[in-house]
Amino acid sequence: MHIEKLKPEIHAGIAALTSLKQLVEYRNALVGKKGTLTEMLKNVASLSPEEKKTSGKALNELRTEVEAELAKKEKEIRETELKTAESRFIDMTVPAKTFGRAQHPIKIVQSDIIDIVTRMGFSVWRSPTVTTEFNNFDALNIPSWHPARDMQDTFWLTDKRVLATQTSCMQNHLMKTQPKPLRAMVLGSVYRNEKIDATHDIMFEQVE
Repeated sequence: MHIEKLKPEIHAGIAALTSLKQLVEYRNALVGKKGTLTEMLKNVASLSPEEKKTSGKALNELRTEVEAELAKKEKEIRETELKTAESRFIDMTVPAKTFGRAQHPIKIVQSDIIDIVTRMGFSVWRSPTVTTEFNNFDALNIPSWHPARDMQDTFWLTDKRVLATQTSCMQNHLMKTQPKPLRAMVLGSVYRNEKIDATHDIMFEQVE
């Protein structure tokens, strides 16, 4: 039996183990029911009395040494796996990290425009989503035969009101309700009955 030659190989194999699964498989391969060392111990019975004495003792010592080293390795692997698990643990009681919230480009542009015009003395208004036919067309000198009033260009509601096609629909309202002279900036979403493609949509933002 080449026990001394076997030792370095066994020790190297144990040192290379990185998971409990590998360790269990390696332990079974060495000291399991059909493991290498187990089979070698069984074969001791067929040796001469002198060989039994020396080989049997050496194998038992090796088995004890291997089991101790496997136990030590198991402890190391468990500690490593515990540290890895702890590093992945998320403590739900800890307040979440806050990151800067980015504004939409349209909102950024609108904010910049509002900042400029308010410093120039303009008041800021938002146009309505739904407005009257008069405010959206008639008051702006857009007669009934104008193409913009066609069903293909405007979203009409059943009560003859419309989805605002332009922020100018606020002009008549402001002229009637606000003191003069008047400096006003109007912004808002406007709607056109457009065919949607890469450069057109049924809604867009407008500022005047």
